[in-house]
Amino acid sequence: FQAEDGIRDVERSRGLGDVYKRQVVQFVQVSSSTSVETTSSSYQTFSQLVLSITPTSATNLLFAQLSIPVVVYNQSSSDSNSVVALTDDNGSSYFFQTINRIYDYGGSGGYINWIAGGQTVNTAGSTSERTYKVRYKLTAGDKVVINTGGSGLSILTIMEIEP
Repeated sequence: FQAEDGIRDVERSRGLGDVYKRQVVQFVQVSSSTSVETTSSSYQTFSQLVLSITPTSATNLLFAQLSIPVVVYNQSSSDSNSVVALTDDNGSSYFFQTINRIYDYGGSGGYINWIAGGQTVNTAGSTSERTYKVRYKLTAGDKVVINTGGSGLSILTIMEIEP
């Protein structure tokens, strides 16, 4: 509304309402407290966090979210790194890769406990089944452990959403 003096009423913000008005078509989730570890610099598949979804429409969006507790150990006097990634193929491409690095300034090694995670939204592109896999590797250091001692909980969630 604009009054005769030219002053307008403040428009109300719609905020994030449009985003939350999207219809969720499917929701699938898997969780695991299984502890796995590696000293390998090649990606390993966390077989307990593999999840499939078959989109109902090629134009719908697929939202994937990952939360995973990771510990990196290093007993030497050098830095250490680990990577956690999410893919929907055999590892030739990744939706995201989360990299953790320990800087060893004192020369006595290191240990870091962190929650890796990420999220991605992609157009389905087809109605063929997609299988999402969580992969992890050690790039430097002694070892990387997921769900240390079985006390952590890793969660992978995928939603199909109408655009």
